[in-house]
Amino acid sequence: MKKIHKTLLASAIIAMAFTSCTKTGPTGPAGATGATGSTGPNLSGTLEGYVDLFDQYGDLMTPATGVHITIPSLTSVHDSTTSSGMFQIPNLTTGTYELDFNKTGYGTTKVNSLNFTGGGTQYIQAHVQLTQVPSFSLTSIAVATSTVATNPAVTVTVTPGSSDTKARKAIIFFGNASTVSYTPGNYSGFQVINIPATSTAVTTNIVASATLYPAGATSGSTLYLIAYPISYNSGASTYADIATGKTVFNNLLTTSPVATQTVVVP
Repeated sequence: MKKIHKTLLASAIIAMAFTSCTKTGPTGPAGATGATGSTGPNLSGTLEGYVDLFDQYGDLMTPATGVHITIPSLTSVHDSTTSSGMFQIPNLTTGTYELDFNKTGYGTTKVNSLNFTGGGTQYIQAHVQLTQVPSFSLTSIAVATSTVATNPAVTVTVTPGSSDTKARKAIIFFGNASTVSYTPGNYSGFQVINIPATSTAVTTNIVASATLYPAGATSGSTLYLIAYPISYNSGASTYADIATGKTVFNNLLTTSPVATQTVVVP
């Protein structure tokens, strides 16, 4: 009996020893502080694209020679367009670039943050567009409020300096300060207005619910408006301003705005 008791006691002690001990493996090495993946390959290649030129009436012009393309971060890299508007920039390495497009008499434009992968020829799919700066002037702008039905608007009348046998356009910028202008930081919104051929004055409505309110204007506040002549292809020679997200217009006649007018937002 004593022998059995001793055997049971020894078994209990062994069992307690196994349950009270914890076995752990060796700790693995710590990862490197600030470790990053390997840098991708730096490849060389050719960037190719086309530029279209338009006159102030929106007509496509040929030849499209003489557009100068530069990359501000690479002062030695540049090219000019051929008669078809094609340009090529060889030996460009992998990276992100800004491309500037200039031609005398035309509004400038740029391609922001172009990602060039290299390793071959890379094409800019959409044609870059430049347009002539308009030569006509505006003599006046008149504004009033329109409360027709349930959709109030600001009524704007633009008078060109002379008639023309072709249609033209003007652009109206509005903002909440007297410094309103075509500069992105100085306007809240805009509206382009068509001037038919031979017209002496054109009136348009800037609808509050569709244009003014979404741009930040509030009913009862004072709105400032200014107008400029703009090329008929109003989308050419424009690009987005990175700082404000608004459009930079280089296709208007900056030297011929009309006097700023005010109106109370309906």
